Amino acid sequence: MQKCTEYPWLVCAGGKLGCKVCQKVGTLKIEQSQGVKLSSEWVACSIEPFGNNQRDKLQALRKKIFDHKSTRAHLAAEKILASSARNSLQEATARHNKEVNETTCRVFRSAYKIAKKERPYSDLPADIELQQLNGIDVGRVLHSDHLCADIISHVATEMRRKLIADIISNGRKLAILIDESTSVSCKTVLTVCMRAAVTGSGPLTFFLDMIELPRADARTIKNELLGCLAKFGFDSNYLHKHFICFAADGASTMLGAKSGVATLLVNDFPDLLVWHCSNHRLELAVGDTVKEVIGINNFQSFVDKLFTTYCDSD
Repeated sequence: MQKCTEYPWLVCAGGKLGCKVCQKVGTLKIEQSQGVKLSSEWVACSIEPFGNNQRDKLQALRKKIFDHKSTRAHLAAEKILASSARNSLQEATARHNKEVNETTCRVFRSAYKIAKKERPYSDLPADIELQQLNGIDVGRVLHSDHLCADIISHVATEMRRKLIADIISNGRKLAILIDESTSVSCKTVLTVCMRAAVTGSGPLTFFLDMIELPRADARTIKNELLGCLAKFGFDSNYLHKHFICFAADGASTMLGAKSGVATLLVNDFPDLLVWHCSNHRLELAVGDTVKEVIGINNFQSFVDKLFTTYCDSD
């Protein structure tokens, strides 16, 4: 009993001794070196005493135990067993994954800063190079301007998902703002924005989606708008309870009294408040003022030329 306490690796079976550590390891594998290997007798638990009397036999066993504990093979087996107990491979994998995640986060923060400050995507490679010169590990991937656009798109999608989840879970009232436009490819698109209260920030207006319209008539716009809202979880039941305001420009397609988008929506949602976009109304008011006050024409001409020069410049 005393020997088992002093040598916890000692095992006894059938009156013979063996090594528990050597048995568990079986082979030294990467710890194998020239002239070093596990004793088959200690592994097989076949160590027997020798001697003419009981005293000599005990003395021989004590010597074998003492010699075995300091052999290079036994020490290597203990090292392997201890390393296995620490799950070194799993720890190394977890440590590597943590480092990769940290470098990815650094790149994502840099891309988010570019979007927040309204900088061009081509700034990312220069920002990454600067961080590397400052000794910051930013990995070896996700450094191009194209990937910067993908990162920003991913971040925007996740932020929008969280905003919508907060609005739906708290039953917030919402307002929809839409504007029809023509893309570079001459296709008609509908820009949809939403305004609603969000936890921690109060009322917030944010971009929701951009829809390509097959036709630019009022009924198509209305159906596409409701389909877009349903895609994000705003079904008809939610809209009947929480859709309180609709805003658009003054085009007849949008605010026509007989068959405009607003009229069609009011038919489905009787309590809906329709609002002519304040920015568009201001633009119309400024336009009417310029027409009435002749002296402003010269100033308008100057601003238009300045705008044209700015747009054509690099």
